[in-house]
Amino acid sequence: MLKFISISIGGLLLARVVAVTFCQTLAASLAARFGPIPMAAFQTCLQVWLTSSLLADGLAVAVQVHKHFSCYHWFVKSIIILHVRACFIVVF
Repeated sequence: MLKFISISIGGLLLARVVAVTFCQTLAASLAARFGPIPMAAFQTCLQVWLTSSLLADGLAVAVQVHKHFSCYHWFVKSIIILHVRACFIVVF
């Protein structure tokens, strides 16, 4: 089941990348047909969009990592507390 989910997520990511690449290539070819000034404007807008997209993705990854580690530390702390209580019950 886990393997299927990871393949499914990878497939969705691959489809997203292919779709974005196709749209960018199509937009670049259309901008190139209009001449150098529209092409320069397109490249500027594309760079701004890519920068903001990468910053947003980086922020999302950072939040997910922070969330994962905070949940992990809470889980480890609760396991340690349960272990100490179990040892206390066995000893006394």
